[in-house]
Amino acid sequence: MTLENRNVLITGVSGFTGRYLSAALVDMGAVVHGFSSAPLDGAVTAINGQNIAGCLTELETLINAVELTSPDFVIHLAGISFANHENALPYYDVNVLGTENLLKACGRRAEKIRKIVIASSAAVYGYPQNDIVSEGDALAPVSHYGVSKLAMEHIARTYSGRLPVTIVRPFNYTGPGQPEYFLIPKIVSHFVERKPIIELGNSNIIREFSDVRDIVRYYCSLLEQDDVGAVNLCTGQSNSFADVIRTLTEITGHEIMIEKNPKFVRKNDLLRLVGSSEKLIFKTKLRPEFTLRDTLVAMLSAGK
Repeated sequence: MTLENRNVLITGVSGFTGRYLSAALVDMGAVVHGFSSAPLDGAVTAINGQNIAGCLTELETLINAVELTSPDFVIHLAGISFANHENALPYYDVNVLGTENLLKACGRRAEKIRKIVIASSAAVYGYPQNDIVSEGDALAPVSHYGVSKLAMEHIARTYSGRLPVTIVRPFNYTGPGQPEYFLIPKIVSHFVERKPIIELGNSNIIREFSDVRDIVRYYCSLLEQDDVGAVNLCTGQSNSFADVIRTLTEITGHEIMIEKNPKFVRKNDLLRLVGSSEKLIFKTKLRPEFTLRDTLVAMLSAGK
């Protein structure tokens, strides 16, 4: 199957991942349509089809977007992604009920749509029992964000008999252009500005740090796969935040002192979250093209 001249609707197209994904799909010959609540920056967002402004909570707007763009494929990236422990309601309004609205809208064009890829999160696993987390492990989220993503998965499965749904669970990833309220861009910006000190929480926490460009390759490949179910977007490779700082020091020659700030230590922070990429590799035949060092070099060059 080819994506040449196929209509692809991306929700959250103006976000970090959406900007990379839209550009990749345009390069593959797809006609890319966007749906976003934020204004598009034409310099960074590749759209060669329609762009619709709106929110996932607006069912009629989503119905109009699907009717207008007549998508062959839908990639659902939009949602509340950054933890805000002060207000839980938007997680459920947007991530759960917003996804229900999108699927309702897509149901009206079910005969045309060949694949809907829905972005969940590795947060659905909560505190994993295993060092390497596979898709069959227990789903027991420990935050409103994780709970909303799991509820979203359950909503999506109720449509599985009517719509061709694939659920992806991205683990941590980063790259040039990611907002600085995420930790890796914050660390990189400290090196770009040659700051002497950085305040962190627990720098020994272990995570995956995939490159957004690899994540986008997985999304594009999964559009062409049948019967995927749920799949981790990950590498199985782990590093601590201290490892990131050591790598940045090697690249730049700049030494930075880490000061532990108790305000940045969360009670429910996982010490380790690393995924199994076995199913992803089996389905897509893809492996990462970018190392952590490659990603950090690109971010330094871009200024963060």
